[in-house]
Amino acid sequence: MNRGADQKIDTLVKQDPNFDSFRTGHYNEIAENPSTLFNFFYNNNDIFGFISPEDEKTLDEYSLKYVNRTFYATFGSMAAVAFIDKVVMRYAFPNFRIKSFRAPIFLMKYIGIPFLSFGLCKEYFCQDIDDAFRETAEKYNFNFDDYNKAMDILDRANRAGRLEELLEKGPNFDWSTVPGGRPSF
Repeated sequence: MNRGADQKIDTLVKQDPNFDSFRTGHYNEIAENPSTLFNFFYNNNDIFGFISPEDEKTLDEYSLKYVNRTFYATFGSMAAVAFIDKVVMRYAFPNFRIKSFRAPIFLMKYIGIPFLSFGLCKEYFCQDIDDAFRETAEKYNFNFDDYNKAMDILDRANRAGRLEELLEKGPNFDWSTVPGGRPSF
């Protein structure tokens, strides 16, 4: 008979199955950085509705700008390297060859330069996007009370056993089937 001599059974028994332990532990993790707390509300705004639709639309546009800028900088630099490598160097310097270190040079050209381009674009050409997110985060200034309100919404769905459905459907979730309905604040 296996008695679990090598297992920590008492830690399994002492785990708190309540939603409150998740609430406090999760807040402690995300409260270390205010932008992480804001991102929590921004990513789940379809459920919570704490951020106005105008601000959410503006942030969505800025997110799309960020993706576009970094994508074009990364793959544009990769295309530029390929053009210089395959066209310019082939015709400008037809006899130029580096015989040793072929793999590191290839990796530096086709992976290192696009990563460098991505980093430079993110750091210098996306400052307006960072400023917009920072200003919006300062405007809403979410705190522990707001976090508790959001967790009450999730807790009510969790007690009804429909948390996954809430997270999946978002604003289309049917609150009439949950005892007590959606918490009002």
